[in-house]
Amino acid sequence: MHRVLTRNGLIDAQAQQHRRKYKRWQRQTPMNLWQLDIVGGVPLADGRECKLVTGIDDHSRFVVAATVVPAPSGRAVSEACTVAAGVAPGRYQILAAINAVRTSARDIRDTDWSQIVALYDQLVSLDPSPIIALNRAVAVAELRGPQVALAPEAKVHRGEG
Repeated sequence: MHRVLTRNGLIDAQAQQHRRKYKRWQRQTPMNLWQLDIVGGVPLADGRECKLVTGIDDHSRFVVAATVVPAPSGRAVSEACTVAAGVAPGRYQILAAINAVRTSARDIRDTDWSQIVALYDQLVSLDPSPIIALNRAVAVAELRGPQVALAPEAKVHRGEG
């Protein structure tokens, strides 16, 4: 980007004090690492806007998977990535889906907490750690209130669970 701006005279070139070192995640052989990306702004005939989820092989830079997500949600993106990868979603895919749901909301009040709770339910089955349980409890509290969220945790602390 910097080279394009400099070439077109939009910024002044500055002398570098040190040589930049870039670390690429590029793999030596194909199909060892994919970069997943979600691109928006693809208009549909009915006026809605869809998202395009792509998987790019980091070695060859070819698009190896692409799918259209008509309604951008964390679950839809997670499922698209799962289909593209051909495997069940793992811990990081579910965490990415949770992040996508949370960041797609304009405001915390617009967050789809039921979707986040459903994703945490999947995550708890893969990683039943106390941190995941606590994060799930926070999502349940946002959805149904703190009393409902703390009920299962209270049993665990009393030695009932």
